[in-house]
Amino acid sequence: MRRAASGRIDTTDIPEVRRLKRHGPIWHAIADGMQRQGLTGHALWKLARAFCPQLPESAVYEFLADKRSVRVEYADAMLQALGVRLIAAGKRRAG
Repeated sequence: MRRAASGRIDTTDIPEVRRLKRHGPIWHAIADGMQRQGLTGHALWKLARAFCPQLPESAVYEFLADKRSVRVEYADAMLQALGVRLIAAGKRRAG
């Protein structure tokens, strides 16, 4: 028991931990938008092409699978297709 407790703990089966480690805020915004709207990767790609006609379908799938990053234009097209708008976090004022 002590030997097991002193070893490294595998958290890969906990979705929240895995999600926080691997993906950035843009990926989360896209994935959350897709989930809210019940969209598949293919459906997102079809919608996003209206904003970026050269967006390859493979770019959407590979980005969502965390196998590649995407160009700013591609990420922006996916966000626009989902109706998601990112805003920069501003400085908080005291009081």
